Amino acid sequence: MQPLNPQSFVRPDPETEFGVKRAFVSIQPSARDMELWEAMDKAADDVARIFANGKKIDLIVKQNVKKTNVDPAALATELPHIIDDPKNPGRKINNPERRDGLGTTHHEAGTLRMGDNPNQSVTDANCRFHEVVNAYAAGPALFPTIGSPNPMLTGIALARRLGDHLLPPPPAAKPEAGFKYLFDGTGAQFKNWKMASGGGGNFIIVNRALVAQPLGEIGLLYYTSEKFENFTLRLEFLLSRPVGRDNDNSGVFVRFRDPSQPVPRADGSGISDVYNNQAFVAVDTGFEIQIDEEARGDTRFGEVDGLLFNRTGAIYKVKDFGTAAGQQNYQNNQTLAQERWHSYEIVVSGNTYVVRLNGQEATRFTRKASDVFRGNPPSVDPVSGFIGLQTHTGQVSFANVRIRID
Repeated sequence: MQPLNPQSFVRPDPETEFGVKRAFVSIQPSARDMELWEAMDKAADDVARIFANGKKIDLIVKQNVKKTNVDPAALATELPHIIDDPKNPGRKINNPERRDGLGTTHHEAGTLRMGDNPNQSVTDANCRFHEVVNAYAAGPALFPTIGSPNPMLTGIALARRLGDHLLPPPPAAKPEAGFKYLFDGTGAQFKNWKMASGGGGNFIIVNRALVAQPLGEIGLLYYTSEKFENFTLRLEFLLSRPVGRDNDNSGVFVRFRDPSQPVPRADGSGISDVYNNQAFVAVDTGFEIQIDEEARGDTRFGEVDGLLFNRTGAIYKVKDFGTAAGQQNYQNNQTLAQERWHSYEIVVSGNTYVVRLNGQEATRFTRKASDVFRGNPPSVDPVSGFIGLQTHTGQVSFANVRIRID
């Protein structure tokens, strides 16, 4: 229907129901609406003639046969679009056998119409409510105008479009020389991964991607089928909300101990600890390649935001910068776009870790020889060498996790 028609409106009704005013809805077609309605019915008559293909047809009204053996060319005569009002002689009304009454089919559109101006629309071009960062609408309510009493296909198209916008499909899982896939988007390979006990959240498969579902404390999804010594790990990741409140924050853990096993203390006392949240086994015994565009500080220790060792591409919490052992040579200056797939390549060789972000070296780090607690390969610690993905905040997505043994 034509927008901004002052005769069509919704307002509070003077009458109440359960103590709340009901909505009074007025829907009045304009002259232009009636022209469109007539054009639609004439088009329907033309379609009927095409389907009839020179043969006669039956007229069925409200599931009852009204007339048989009708010439399709006479449709507008046999079943007129507009008739005389039996209650008001001389007044024309829509033929109820031909046209549904306004407001009777519950297929209205436009109540959450999309547009660029918040004063004239409810949602933006990507179906998001204006001024609300994480609320979206899906369905025909988005469409400003619609040319059908049943907008099912329009609703489905808009919902699919929104889904592609929120999570674009990841790159195809193509074979790469020397690499094998740990996760290629299939449920069969997902069975080789496990959530660490006691951690928060989960991962689900959406459109071939692993999507983090944080809840409470950090969580850890780790690959259980194999431990790795020296390797090149490649994967893609997507940030749906890289900046702002509860922004996307995650990471890739490498060379950590089996989360299900007790962890010997670093002081060499021979005492082992059992972790209530086994995700912290990866934090304490491995190295995390960070994903956090805002480099959020650890509020438990009063750490400020923006420190480079907390930022995407860094070895998390390696606080010394440089090229000496125990320091990381952090070089990343990229700003990652939201809702786009980015790539990590993580090379682990001996005690050296090299991280490449979108093909550019982001950081390089060599563990001190005296640091024998973190990042041990399985040749040094038989229960170490695992790979995992973190849930923290936001909904970071991962895809095409593959590895080459070096």
